[in-house]
Amino acid sequence: MSLMRRIRVGFTIAESLVALSILFIGCLFVFRMFHLAVSTSGTLGDEALAAIIAQNRMEEIRGWAIEKESAGINFVKGDWTQFDGITVADTDDPRFRTTSHVASYPLYSPAKTIPSSKILNSSARIVKVTTEWDSKAGRKSFTLTGLIGEPLRKIKKVEYTVTEKSLGPDQSSVIEAAPLDEDLAKIDDLTLHWYIEPLTANGTVSSSGFGLRAVVYNYYISYSGRIFHTEGTCNVFASTHRQDTSLDFIQFEMKK
Repeated sequence: MSLMRRIRVGFTIAESLVALSILFIGCLFVFRMFHLAVSTSGTLGDEALAAIIAQNRMEEIRGWAIEKESAGINFVKGDWTQFDGITVADTDDPRFRTTSHVASYPLYSPAKTIPSSKILNSSARIVKVTTEWDSKAGRKSFTLTGLIGEPLRKIKKVEYTVTEKSLGPDQSSVIEAAPLDEDLAKIDDLTLHWYIEPLTANGTVSSSGFGLRAVVYNYYISYSGRIFHTEGTCNVFASTHRQDTSLDFIQFEMKK
């Protein structure tokens, strides 16, 4: 009887040791997964924070362009240098350092009133923002890229270069136009439309080169297709829309 009792006790201890071994291995696995979860959570937290910091920097640059536009401040090309190649540390967590790069980006204009071949070379900038930080796995980074439009520039005047202001019958005159902003700097990527304001005479104007060059003729064609010559004066001007009559004009003298 005592032998059987000793055998039963021996089996119970063996089973306990096996159970403890299984429990120990299970605990090691749980601790390992917990450590991995904590480590992954920290990594994901850093990446999420880096994305927020990069987005904030992008919105700061975009806000600068919008604020300059709404405030009516003229755009100066050198202003973009305050963002191009500049690195700043995050004020809340200096581990994160953000570098921004700015470059010109050509656009094809979708406007129906502009020829399809029109390329806008100075209307937008591509901005690349990269946030970097040191982690346990080494140096990491998050990059965000966006397109930001140039701040609005208002036309102050249009400078004209005219070959001839007095035209005889069937003669023509070539005009070169340069739109200027309030700082008298030339505005690129702007298409002008040409208009004739009859005074005591009339004529015809046609443009090319996206409105930067025009030709004025000493005749006009009626709706019926007849060609007329008149004698007197008329004004010719270029603008972005017909209602803008505040810009300078050229007065032509038409002769029969």
